[in-house]
Parts: sequence; C-alpha cells; structure tokens
Amino acid sequence: TEGDPGASIAAPIGAVSENGNRVYWTDEGDLYLREGAQSFQVDEAKGGGGNFQAASSDGSVAFFTKEGHLYRFLANTKAVVDLTPSGGVLGVLGASVSGGDVYYQGASGIQRWHEGTSTQVAPGAEAAIKSDYFPPTIGTARVSPDGAHLAFLSTAELNGYDNAGRTEAFLYGPPAGGGAPQLNCASCS
Repeated sequence: TEGDPGASIAAPIGAVSENGNRVYWTDEGDLYLREGAQSFQVDEAKGGGGNFQAASSDGSVAFFTKEGHLYRFLANTKAVVDLTPSGGVLGVLGASVSGGDVYYQGASGIQRWHEGTSTQVAPGAEAAIKSDYFPPTIGTARVSPDGAHLAFLSTAELNGYDNAGRTEAFLYGPPAGGGAPQLNCASCS
C-alpha cells in the first residue's frame, strides 16, 4: 500500500502458505491476499472489514468473518461464499489443512461445515468456551489435519455429566473403528 504504514499480518498462525507464495494481511480494517507479485482485497465483495480466521495450508482457501457471518474465500477464482446466510457466528474454532472443513461457534451451538453441509457438533451458544475461538487462529480448540476431529473445551453439560461448571475437554469425530461422528468428553470422570 502507499501512504502511512498500517499493514499487519492477518493472524499469528495460518496467514502464510507453506511455500510462502500466499500471505493474508490487513490494512485499515480490510483483508488482503498477496499472491506471487500481486495483492488484492479478499473482502471487497462484502464491503471490506473482514476478520481473517483461518486458511488452508497452501493458502488457496481462507475463512473470514464479518458481522456474524462466516465467509469462505477461494484464491484461484476470487469467489467469496457466505457459509452462514442467517448469521449468528460467534467465532471460528479451526479449519482443516485443505480448507474443506471449518468448525465455528454459532448462536445454536458448535457447527462443522464440510463441503457444503453444516452439522451440529454440540448444542448451545456457550458450547465452546470463548478462549476456544478468541483470538482467531490461536484459541484453545484444535482440528485434526483432515478436519474429521475437533478437540475443544466447554463448561456446559454437553453429555449429561454434572461437571459443576468446571471446564471439560471434548472430542468430536468418528470413533477409531469408523462410524458416525460422536461427541465424547475426554476429561469427564
């Protein structure tokens, strides 16, 4: 950019692709991508002001939020898709290395977006503790590289165990032998 300095890397983790060809950065509240020798505004179609959340390891897919919506950006086509048309996104917990999966805390609970479909992982607006998704990209939640599993913390009674308001660690995903994804409390007695 020209003029007064003000650019910053979009996030402490995930804003630079593995080979360094793609870098997500912000300037004056807008989100940009530097790809090779060119830069362009990622959130321009949404009026700017997007907050970077996560990116695929090669930087070809990025997720950003704005005004309670979660957007998916595709670097190859410059397409921006609203994954949550009804809004209500409180924060992003993480994404897979391919960008095919993203987990987020919404008003109705934790959701997993996978290749066009959202599935509820855990119910309730406070299913994940706020540190799981704030600040973006360095919260306490973790997503497996393939996006099939999510580990997160919660003080909510998500499986009927009386945790007396204490923080518990939960794991969502298919069991080791295969099958439908399940929500299990890893730290409950």
